[in-house]
Amino acid sequence: MAEHRKTPDVLADILSGDVPAPDLGTPLPIGRITDLPPRRPAPRTSKPKPEPGITAAIPSPAPATWEYETVSFQDAHGWRPRFVNGRELRDWMFGPLIHDYVNQRSADGWELAAVASGQSMYGTSDRYQIYFRRPRR
Repeated sequence: MAEHRKTPDVLADILSGDVPAPDLGTPLPIGRITDLPPRRPAPRTSKPKPEPGITAAIPSPAPATWEYETVSFQDAHGWRPRFVNGRELRDWMFGPLIHDYVNQRSADGWELAAVASGQSMYGTSDRYQIYFRRPRR
């Protein structure tokens, strides 16, 4: 077994009085909480007045209302959109693949809001759905 290097026990030497304790400076005075000066609350200020020529407040835009689109995909040599809002697309088997379709909808102003998989919604094997949204026009 390897022999460990012996480390001096500085704390034992200080407590036994063999080595003087190092000077850590003057200790801070210990006081009570009641010795502290009372704390005053910050003064209340009124809202700053706008300078002349500057609009005081910019009106916020009205909350957006959204229109949504639900698209179900089915596998036909790749995942292709088959149903849009419950209506089957004509010749859907020759439509764009899922990644191309998402890019097309994005170019048309639609935002991808959610993606789901699970039970079929409209057909027998359309288990993948994408939900798009855009501000109502």
